[in-house]
Amino acid sequence: MSLRHYRLKQLQEEMIDGGKRAGDKNLKERRKQKKKAAENRIKALGEALGHVDDEDGVLLKVYDDIQEELKVKTEALKKSKQKVQSAFAVDVRFLQMCLAQIKVVAKLKVALFHFCP
Repeated sequence: MSLRHYRLKQLQEEMIDGGKRAGDKNLKERRKQKKKAAENRIKALGEALGHVDDEDGVLLKVYDDIQEELKVKTEALKKSKQKVQSAFAVDVRFLQMCLAQIKVVAKLKVALFHFCP
């Protein structure tokens, strides 16, 4: 007998064997339980995915709120930075003016001591 014939015979016997158990109440009950368990898992998974969508909505709202807060704080920081830069520029101009006056005073001292010993 060839391998194909052997395999065909084996499959036929398995099919006949499966038919013998068609009326088995225990087998039917186990199949029902497995099917019910699979349906319960699918239902639980669907509910979990539903909760994830709700959580995503909440997370997106929180994210949007954080983005808005970040925008407001960034604008406030930019305004503060401009104020500090303006004040610093005024201070720099004042210090430059003072330095120029110190140089003028130093030159006048040299001239004064040169002409009036």
